[in-house]
Amino acid sequence: MSDDFNNLIAAIRYSDFAEFKAALAGIPNQVEALAGLDKDGSSLLECALAWAKVPIIDFLLNAKVPVNVVTKDGLNELHFAANQMNHEEMIPVVRRLVELGVDLDQKEKRYGNSALFTLCREASRIGSSEAEVLVVFALGKASSVDDPNKSGFTVRTFLEANGSDAMRAALPPLEEKSAENSESTSAGAGLGGSIVSKNILLGLGRLTWCLKENPAHELDNGWRFFSDIDDDEYLNDSNNLAVCDWSTVVEIEPAVLPIFDLPVGADLCLMQEDDNKFFVDNKTGLKLSFAEFKN
Repeated sequence: MSDDFNNLIAAIRYSDFAEFKAALAGIPNQVEALAGLDKDGSSLLECALAWAKVPIIDFLLNAKVPVNVVTKDGLNELHFAANQMNHEEMIPVVRRLVELGVDLDQKEKRYGNSALFTLCREASRIGSSEAEVLVVFALGKASSVDDPNKSGFTVRTFLEANGSDAMRAALPPLEEKSAENSESTSAGAGLGGSIVSKNILLGLGRLTWCLKENPAHELDNGWRFFSDIDDDEYLNDSNNLAVCDWSTVVEIEPAVLPIFDLPVGADLCLMQEDDNKFFVDNKTGLKLSFAEFKN
């Protein structure tokens, strides 16, 4: 990245619109600077969306900067904007992005959540009438609500469980699936099922706590996975837990792969330092000797 681009990023993150305009005014090739990308493949617009800097967002959109920029992690502008919808002023920004044709079907790489799924998830958490109207509008622009993420959740299944009456009413008729496609998507990896917090499956929390209990039946591998935001009240409600094939858990968090054969009673915490992940035994406090995993 050039110094000019770095200065614009810093102005977006730490300053206001006036200082951003001042930084931009000092750049000879403004068109090139406005179209730049950071080391993660994020555009200036995506950076402004990530920090909910609405005046800068409006300026960049009025300047017709490129949209549908996809980062190295598979995120587009709607992923960034939807995650800031707790700021009321960001809801019209999200609608504007939908109107501009930002891809609702684009999936981020970690959980396989589409931009539309992320929008619906955040709108359901907010629960305002403005967020509800936005979801109904976006559903009218969507090409599909039945494409599953890595955990098998779709926009439809999420809204049927968590959406308002208006959101559910806006869902299109259910797409028919062939028997062949249904069989292929339900096929497991043959290593049994694990109980997983829905905070992990929905991408709300990070897989952190790993317990191995006595299997309840022959298809149960005994593993239980909980997120960093789960508490006792949340986990005491069985509706907040789901049974997933082991391969699904590995897709969400590949670092769990080597722990499968640990004995019953294993009680682990998945930790991260910089880009390295490792397990700590909760009983002893000792780091396990598995190889560290890079993000």
